[in-house]
Amino acid sequence: MNLSRIIPIALLLACKLVVAQVNGFAKVTAISTVDLTVSQVNETNDSFEDGELVIIIQMQGASITGNTSNNTSFGQISAIQTSGLYEVARISSHTEASGVPTVITLTGPLANTYNPSASLQIVTFPTLGSPNFTTTSTITTLPWNGNIGGIVAFNVTGKLILNHSIDVSGRGFRGGNLAGNDGSGCITNTFISTSTNQHGDKGEGIFAGVYGNTGNAYVAGRAPITNGGGGGSVHNAGGGGGSNYSSGGDGGIGWSCGSSAGGMGGVSLNAYTNSSRIFMGGGGGGGQQNNSVGSAGANGGGIILIAADSIVAGTCGNFINANGANSVNAGNDGAGGAGAGGTIVLQAKGVRVNTGCSLVITANGGNGGNVNNGGTHGGGGGGGQGIIYTSFVLPVANTTVQTNNGIGGLNNNSGSATRAGSGTGPDGGGINNGVGTPLPLSIKEFTVVRYNGMNHIEWVVSAEENIDYYELLKSEDGMHWTVVTKKFAENRNTEVLYAVNDPTMSTKVYYKVLVHEKNGTSLYSQTIFITSKGKVGDVVVFPNPAKDRINISSGEEIQSVKIYTTFGNSVLEFGQNTDQIDISSLSHGYYILMITTQETIHSVDLIVE
Repeated sequence: MNLSRIIPIALLLACKLVVAQVNGFAKVTAISTVDLTVSQVNETNDSFEDGELVIIIQMQGASITGNTSNNTSFGQISAIQTSGLYEVARISSHTEASGVPTVITLTGPLANTYNPSASLQIVTFPTLGSPNFTTTSTITTLPWNGNIGGIVAFNVTGKLILNHSIDVSGRGFRGGNLAGNDGSGCITNTFISTSTNQHGDKGEGIFAGVYGNTGNAYVAGRAPITNGGGGGSVHNAGGGGGSNYSSGGDGGIGWSCGSSAGGMGGVSLNAYTNSSRIFMGGGGGGGQQNNSVGSAGANGGGIILIAADSIVAGTCGNFINANGANSVNAGNDGAGGAGAGGTIVLQAKGVRVNTGCSLVITANGGNGGNVNNGGTHGGGGGGGQGIIYTSFVLPVANTTVQTNNGIGGLNNNSGSATRAGSGTGPDGGGINNGVGTPLPLSIKEFTVVRYNGMNHIEWVVSAEENIDYYELLKSEDGMHWTVVTKKFAENRNTEVLYAVNDPTMSTKVYYKVLVHEKNGTSLYSQTIFITSKGKVGDVVVFPNPAKDRINISSGEEIQSVKIYTTFGNSVLEFGQNTDQIDISSLSHGYYILMITTQETIHSVDLIVE
């Protein structure tokens, strides 16, 4: 990755106490085996460079064939197609014109089939830190503009230390436009329409090519369009909320309407989403107005993709957010629908929150706009909840995880105030722990010990999937590397141990593992070294996570081992030369090992299952 283009920007933004971005984006317009033709390139915050990782993701592309009539079934999904699929790949080379990439060539063919004609984008997947990375300011992303944006994605081979938030709230699919001024009677049976003064526009979702196109026959009207909320109709009805994991809420009824003229909430995507198929939050539908005091639909939440060895909340009060935006309040007109929560994917060994601090992870739907008038008009529908995937079990202490539905806006502000619809579904239904993801696999344990004139190297991988093979590399100077051996992956859904003996007489040797995935992606492990005297450049604890016992590998003599809770309370203590420890008395959760050797004190995170 071209760090020179990221670090100065991050430092500058940190000094100004504003936000930083770490990704580059481009629209993929064609795929020919390993060649991706791109346009709409944005390299302001990171560039596409040879040898680096990228993410290919289908932003839109669902089909509504058979659901295009003017009725309540309009906009329902007939086939999800390739929408939401994504994967990690590596750049082999690229072609530029005037310094801007035009063709990006990957190291191998893509695992998924994609549709470049329906909003496909490629996003840089930078490796931050060496190996640990500490945030210097809040990280966000370019807002989705119909071609690119909406995603924060990065990899940390060591610890990701959060001293700031990561926030893509309101950066997802766009809210529908507010209708023009029209005060004619109620229209309750127009579910699709071109843009007119009588009907607010639908919010944007995973059906491509409609948003903002005023000449399109589907752009406005009460019905949703997949996860984009429907627009409010005359007279003064509210827009429907966008959806993701759960449905969006319906917009408020409108002024003096016997039945509702409000926009319908976006369609739930919970039957389609999984850790390998993810979506931005749908936009809310626009409200309808006749007094120029209505409001447009709000944007949905974006997507966060993070792979790290572990995540540490370094300072208090930080967030990982992909919330839908709240819609703006209205006067005596219709308010817009709220945006739905987006998607968060976290792949790591676990999360640790420092004592006395908290970490909040949210993908909530936004709240619909209120009507600030005593007469009943149309509040905005609440946004549906987003979804959170983690490869680990989330800690209970000091961690709040939410995927809540947004609240429908008030239809009036009188003593008998009523609300528009809320997002529909059980709050918290979009939280999924302990799942596999397409993000790069980390080596769980990596150890080396010297005996009988050989270096014995072991590495452990948990729940392999789509791994082709591993290469063990070594170096005498840490810069020039040769291949020791190649190990083909067993691809078992359990923990796998690989072991290699290297008969070397070098006084100091560095080792690392290169993981090759079947789709052509490759990723390095951390680097460790060993001297001819058997001194290892790190202390390794395994297994981790553990249940009953742990082993400690160290080239130095161990003086003591102490185990603390994340609150700083000592729970176990052991003396010299301890290489195996009984932890069966510990409850499941997150702990800190303080291992004192002859020369230093090592801090190791431990997860007890």
